[in-house]
Amino acid sequence: MDSTQVAYSCPYFSSRVLGPDFVARVEGLELSRPLTRELFGHLNGALLRHKVLSFPDQDLSMPGQAQFARAFGELQVHVLNQFHHGSRPDIITISNLDDAGRPKGEHPDPGACIWHSDGSWQAQPVLATCLFALEVPPSSGDTLFAD
Repeated sequence: MDSTQVAYSCPYFSSRVLGPDFVARVEGLELSRPLTRELFGHLNGALLRHKVLSFPDQDLSMPGQAQFARAFGELQVHVLNQFHHGSRPDIITISNLDDAGRPKGEHPDPGACIWHSDGSWQAQPVLATCLFALEVPPSSGDTLFAD
């Protein structure tokens, strides 16, 4: 299936495959809106089919992201508490900028630069990781996914 083919379609959104084996771009869905049971069922079906879903051009607050992620289950409080976002331990913030907003030239968590799977060491591993990029480079980047 190539990226021009619709991979999953329902009354709420459609998705297009971005890679040869998995990963899909979801179109026509605003994550800031509450998920109904029916919509969640379709979204969960797309996640199970594609393993990684991309939702471009979303206007989502941190509480909105947490609300969306919570639809899939209990949120993990990450053990690296230096990255907890203020009073929201269920949200972590990773940035390569210093306090003045300038690039530091290093990754904030060097341990994340090696291959890892978020929460895989826990007795009950997480279902998924929900990332929300505030700034995306025009090319490259270092977040990779495997199935």
